[in-house]
Amino acid sequence: MNIKIFKKVIIAVVLIFTTSSIFAQDIELENNPFEIFKEYSNFGINISPRLQFKSTSNNTIGSDPFIHNSSFGLGLGVTYILRPANTWSYRIGTHYNINDESNFKLKNDSRNISFKSTSSSISIPIEIEYKKLVSKNLIWTTKAGVNVTFIDGFDSASIDYEDFSLVYKPQSDFIYPNLLFSSGVYFVFKPFMLQTSLIFQKNIPSFIEGNYEIVDSNNSIQNKGTYKMTGDYIGLEFIVFLKKSKK
Repeated sequence: MNIKIFKKVIIAVVLIFTTSSIFAQDIELENNPFEIFKEYSNFGINISPRLQFKSTSNNTIGSDPFIHNSSFGLGLGVTYILRPANTWSYRIGTHYNINDESNFKLKNDSRNISFKSTSSSISIPIEIEYKKLVSKNLIWTTKAGVNVTFIDGFDSASIDYEDFSLVYKPQSDFIYPNLLFSSGVYFVFKPFMLQTSLIFQKNIPSFIEGNYEIVDSNNSIQNKGTYKMTGDYIGLEFIVFLKKSKK
């Protein structure tokens, strides 16, 4: 794990939160357009279907043997919003994530076999959010922050198929700090409030990296290069905030 990068990301998030707190209004206005948030729970349940960026390869000897396939992931979790009735608010959550670490086929393979490996992780997103009123029941929002991912027991892997071999390893021992950006809208309904967003995650560092080789019958290298799955993705996020029960 690159500790220096992780520290820089954490410092950047602290600065963002501190700066926004200075400019945000602590005293709520009498005609606060986000007063409606007080009627709904600060806790939200979310689901996030994602499209992972394809793996990439860089051949140093011979031609590229890969056909990289698209990968789909999923995130499930809960979100808690701090100061939801303010223009600037903050949120933290816990997510369970499913994503691919490899998904490809080989060119010139008559059996057209796919090579796919899936892993799971737990992550804690920490974000700052800005809101703007569009109409009575529609609020635009944009968020930015970090998604600190924890992967336990993730080890190097080896794929051997006929004369093809690929060995890759995780780029962190345990913690992956990722940058997270999203933009979307709140839909305000009587029984609940729904937030829908388009999200993008940039991994720091890449999820996995490795090397591949293809040899002939004489064990001479015909193809050689590197393999990478960044773990970056673009997706949708749906969060439901239930209305508070009246006492």
